[in-house]
Parts: sequence; structure tokens; C-alpha cells
Amino acid sequence: MQPEVRTYLEDIRSQLYLRDDLEKQLIAELNCHLQQRISELTTQGYTTKEATELAINSFGNAENVSRLLYEACSKGRWTDAFKLSLPHFVAAAVFASSPLFKTEIIILILGIFIFVSLCGWLRGKPDWSYSWLGYSLLPLFAVGFLLIPTITQFVNALFGSASFPDTSTMIMIAIYYILAIVILFRVSFHAIKRDWLLAALMLAPLPIIGCWLFHMQQANGIYTDAELNLFNRPVAQALFVLGFTSVLFIRLRQRVLKVGVAITVTAISMMVIGQTLWGDIGFFGLMGLSLFSLLIFIIPAVTNAAIGHGTPIPDNV
Repeated sequence: MQPEVRTYLEDIRSQLYLRDDLEKQLIAELNCHLQQRISELTTQGYTTKEATELAINSFGNAENVSRLLYEACSKGRWTDAFKLSLPHFVAAAVFASSPLFKTEIIILILGIFIFVSLCGWLRGKPDWSYSWLGYSLLPLFAVGFLLIPTITQFVNALFGSASFPDTSTMIMIAIYYILAIVILFRVSFHAIKRDWLLAALMLAPLPIIGCWLFHMQQANGIYTDAELNLFNRPVAQALFVLGFTSVLFIRLRQRVLKVGVAITVTAISMMVIGQTLWGDIGFFGLMGLSLFSLLIFIIPAVTNAAIGHGTPIPDNV
């Protein structure tokens, strides 16, 4: 493959955000067409360098080519949309009903999430598996919240306003946080390499449920069942809307529409949850929650810009 052709195809591949196998197939087909065009031009009397340049120019701008290929190949089937949105609907149903407070049911549901995530991960990480993977990270997230009081006690002890927790307990907590951070970063890294927007949607339930966990922890169990149902309702609604957003992610072709819908839905969901959990927090409070929710998209996008997308074209092509 000519260096100019490799550079051109790499520019296209880096902006495709499709599955690795599909990207390899598309790049191979483009390379085949380019080589045929170069061969035709060289038989007409052009040098190899001139023929290569003319062939690349005839294909058009790399960004436009990648956009057209993405729109042609990114639309998934309704079955994929259903599988991507299902964990959101299940989680919404849990928050909207009494099983939320039954430990055995929660463990069963989380076990199913983790099992499906592992199956998807081992079978090539299809798009629908990432929403299941996001909920599989919730146990790490939830345990981290439960350990916050012990961390707070340790910090207060440093300033002489409390006694130090047991040393072995602090060591175990430190090990847990290190392992949790490593797992979260490795999973997020692989997801961002695949598609930063898909990674953002994978992480989208975490701040929503995190706000609820933080509020419940601060409340310390002082609410009645009726009040708890009131606070659970906006979380259920937000997760339900995330389910429909996942359907749009699979069915929409234009990437800019996918990004716009995902960001808008996440920001509005966070504002609704904040308004319900903390009352009238004012305009700046709502804007703060919206900006916080945008970090779910900004961090993966910036990371993607740093590490790139997917697997580069191998040298032996």
C-alpha cells in the first residue's frame, strides 16, 4: 500500500466509529477500489505518484467519506435497539417498584447484568453490550458510596476531630478503591477506543443513580415509604428516558443527531433529579448539575482525542 493511500485510509478509519471487523472490511474495499483506480491511471501514462494523488482526490475528503460510510453502516436493527435499551427499562422498573428494597432481587438483577455483559464482551463487544456493562459497574459505585463515612472519619481524624478507623479496615478500603478505579478505567478505556459516545452512554446511568445514592446516604433512612417513592420516581423516569435514547442511538444514522439527543436528555434528566431530591436549588444549581452531567461526554471525547479510535491499519495491508 502506498504511504499516501495508507494515510488517507487511516484518516477515514479514525473517524468511522464502527465495529473493528466492519471497519476492516470497509477499509479493505476502499483500498481495493483505490488500487484499481491507480492501476487504470498508470496505464494512461501517469506516474505512480500522480496516479495515487488523482485517485485519492477522486474519492473526496476523508472526513466526508467517513461520515457517509458511518451513516450508511451505523443504523442498527430493532433487535439491537431493544437489547441496548432493555437494561435501562429494567432498572427504571426496579426504581419504580418495591423490589428496590429487596436485596435478593437486586443481587439477581445485577447478576444478570454482569452475566450478559461478560457474554457480550467475549463475543466481540457489540454495541448493545455497553449499556449492560454500565449497570454492571454499579456495585463498584455503590460500595464506594457506602465506604464514604469511613473515609470521612479518617479525614476528620487527621484534623483531630475524630478517632482513627481500624488500620486493617483502612487498608482493605484502600485496596478496594484502587481495584475499583483500575477496573473502571480499563473498561472505560476500551469503550472509548471503540466509540467515545457509546462510552458516554455506558456511563450515563452512574451520575443519575449516584445522585440518588448520595441523597439517600445524607437522609440516613429518615424518610417514609411514600417519600422514598417520591424520590425514586424521577430516577425511574430518567432511566426510562435513557432507554428510549438508546433506541435512537441505534436507529439514527447522523452522528451529530445522536450526540445532540444524548447530551440533551442526560442534562435534562440531571436537572429533574436535582430539583426533586434537593428542592429549589435555583438557576445556578440546575446549571451546575447540567454541566456535571456534560462531564460524562466531555471526558470520553477528550480522552478519545488523545488516544485515538480503534485499531490502526496494520503494516501488512
